Amino acid sequence: IELEYEQDTRGDRLMLGRGTYGVVYSAIDKLTKRKIAVKEISIQDSDDSQIQYLVEEIALHQRLKNKNVVSYLGCEREGNIVRIFMEQGPGGRRIYCTRYTW
Repeated sequence: IELEYEQDTRGDRLMLGRGTYGVVYSAIDKLTKRKIAVKEISIQDSDDSQIQYLVEEIALHQRLKNKNVVSYLGCEREGNIVRIFMEQGPGGRRIYCTRYTW
């Protein structure tokens, strides 16, 4: 996915939320011009528990198909950063507070 991060008033990437393993940012998919959410997770190759968490989260996102849950769009790894791309639902930050409490 080719994207452009949205920026806040200071010019920083617009953050939608932060969790134990990563930060969720707002971005625009350059191809579709739609807002998306990008969860960025910094990983260490030797951290097996974090890698297992990522495998489980991505597998869960791929299986979920429900109108009340944001859709999984894909993922990529660049060095020690894994990005999970999701649709950005209405409600902005609020949707991620409930979405990531499983």
